[in-house]
Amino acid sequence: EDNHFLEKKCVENNFKFFLNEVNIGYLKSANIAIDFALKNKSHLILLNSDTIPYKNFISELISCFEEDPNLGIVSPRSNQATISNLYMTPKEINDKRSIRKFIEDFSEFKKISPKVTLSPTVTGFCFCVRDAVLANFPRFDLIFNPGYEEENDYCLRVSERGFRIGISNYSFVAHLEGKSFGLNKNR
Repeated sequence: EDNHFLEKKCVENNFKFFLNEVNIGYLKSANIAIDFALKNKSHLILLNSDTIPYKNFISELISCFEEDPNLGIVSPRSNQATISNLYMTPKEINDKRSIRKFIEDFSEFKKISPKVTLSPTVTGFCFCVRDAVLANFPRFDLIFNPGYEEENDYCLRVSERGFRIGISNYSFVAHLEGKSFGLNKNR
């Protein structure tokens, strides 16, 4: 039933829905999405399952590429995404009331911020990659399986080739950190 809903929404919004027969892990799944985007010469957005996107986040992320032809990867502002945080918060703040407060603060933050802040890396909770980057760096390295730090490796490889990495100050995605993998100290 959930899959039917997702398939319907994907058709309505021109998205592609993939369902693996078995759990193959985040990185292998992400690499399947990368292969699809590469084949279709399109940008790619990887969005963790423990996120709540704010309106217009996709168009805001993509518009960063239009503004800077050398920007290769961009990630939105968030409430729990380390370097992409709107501001630092205690880990336990993830309820709906606190997320609404972040949205209010984010609306004010946008008024005084540039469209993009350059960064050496971005957090992979919501990772938007330019099509030209995918053509040169087609996959995440599976040495990082099941996940964590693969986005840093990817960002560093992309930066070494002259692309910039940025945080979109006009897009916001709430992150309920640790729900995808759990907050395992051995991650």
